[in-house]
Amino acid sequence: MKTKKTIFLYACISLLLSAGLQGCNATTGKSKHDSSYKKIDKKRSLASLNKGLKVDLYDLIRGYGRVWVSYYDNKLGRKRWRLIKKPLQVIQADFIQQSVLKTSRGQSMKNCQFVAARVELDRNIETAEWLATTKGSRKCSPAKKDIPRNYWLIQQDNNQSGKSLLDGRAYNILITGFAGGKAISWADIHTENSTNIRGADVICYDHYEMQDGYYHLINKRVEAYKPTGSMLNSHTPEMYWETVTDNPEYQCPSV
Repeated sequence: MKTKKTIFLYACISLLLSAGLQGCNATTGKSKHDSSYKKIDKKRSLASLNKGLKVDLYDLIRGYGRVWVSYYDNKLGRKRWRLIKKPLQVIQADFIQQSVLKTSRGQSMKNCQFVAARVELDRNIETAEWLATTKGSRKCSPAKKDIPRNYWLIQQDNNQSGKSLLDGRAYNILITGFAGGKAISWADIHTENSTNIRGADVICYDHYEMQDGYYHLINKRVEAYKPTGSMLNSHTPEMYWETVTDNPEYQCPSV
């Protein structure tokens, strides 16, 4: 038998699918796929967004957002993540492009298309936030799934204008969601970036918090998958993950 929490989750997902997550007092303007967006009750439509999302940028450029939605596992006593296919409607809208092109990162992407999916960062009914990335060919959209991509987090107000709260490179972005009550007014952002340096796979984990109207990096961790030098010792792994956060030779490029 389905529990009340399971039924509630299904209801939220169904509502998100039908609304396309466009519900907010700040509307989107014209989109390539749909030029009309209705104003609906944000408090109802964003129930799952408030709990947190993990998004692969590779999924956005394919025309939909396959994301991980957080939920609390009573048996384990901790938060877990569940994969939800196609819960986000990906759009192309003028205000997204205009907001991106105002940034220094966006200036080198003028020939790209820009797609975005609705996210939630501040629980403010007067604003809407969007996770945007590039789509097109060559540098606009790397062919492989796990290649980092340029991204922007855009906030749109009731006047239809938008501004970039954070931009960077990543292949995976986590938006933490909100605790109970109203003590937390902004969600935190966690990103995963990667590169290869001298044959070693490197992953960079960045943590951002809202400060003075924009997101700022407050913590980072860098790990490299390096050889142990013990290839002839059967009891020792040939490769291992080493924390190299303070080593300037192992850092992910930002551009």
